[in-house]
Amino acid sequence: PIIRQCIHYSKIFTGKTTVAKIYGQLLTEMGLLSKSEVIVKTPSDFRGSVLGSSEKNTRDILRAAEGNVFLIDEAYALCTNSELGGWSDPYGT
Repeated sequence: PIIRQCIHYSKIFTGKTTVAKIYGQLLTEMGLLSKSEVIVKTPSDFRGSVLGSSEKNTRDILRAAEGNVFLIDEAYALCTNSELGGWSDPYGT
């Protein structure tokens, strides 16, 4: 089976975005992906300023990424555990 979801975890400046672009090209050439664009977002793109807006931001981002390769740069920052370098969400969302 073809794996269309993956996690690439490595140190900074090791080519994760480049690998995502190559992966997207391969999936597109195989007919498994409708577009080969790489959509790159950071945790701050998901965060909203008021209660409920983070959910809307996330939905909008995921809709826009459909058919493309989707990469969350510095995804570890989505974690709410400050010991792991994440942020603390005052709304717990």
